Amino acid sequence: MLYFVYLTSSGPRGFTSDNFRDVVNLELDPHFRDYMSNAFAPLGVYLSFWQPTLKGGETQKLTVMMVNDDPQPTEGTLSVVLEGADGLQAASKSVHFSVGALGQETCSLAFPVPRVKGDFLLQAVAEKQSKNGTPEKVMSRRRVAVSF
Repeated sequence: MLYFVYLTSSGPRGFTSDNFRDVVNLELDPHFRDYMSNAFAPLGVYLSFWQPTLKGGETQKLTVMMVNDDPQPTEGTLSVVLEGADGLQAASKSVHFSVGALGQETCSLAFPVPRVKGDFLLQAVAEKQSKNGTPEKVMSRRRVAVSF
C-alpha cells in the first residue's frame, strides 16, 4: 500500500508532503506524529468545544465524547486540563470513564475556569492502562484565551 502523499506532489502552490521531516528515511515531523497518534488511537477522545475564549471565574460545561475501537471494554481516568504556555496546569478536573467494547460514551463536565488571563491549551486527556501495564494517554486539544 502506498502512503497517500506519494500519490500526490508538492508544487509551487500546494504542499502535500510537509508532514515528513525526512522523506528519504520516512521520518515524520514530530508535531504531525503527535497529533496523528491521537487521531488514530484505538481509544478516541473528542473535546466538543470550539469557542475561542473562556470566561475566567465561571464554570464552563464541557462535553467529551469517547469511542473504543477495541473488542474489549476499557476504563481509566478522563481529565480536562487548562495548561499555560509554560506547561503548567492552571486548572484540571478528573472523572472515571468506562467505554464498552466497540462502544462509545459521552461525558459532561462542569469545568471551573480559573480567574487568570492569558492564552491556554484546553485538553481532554484519557489515561488507561495498556495490556502490558504501562499508562497510555490519548487527548483532544483546543487553543483558548481566558478573559474576564
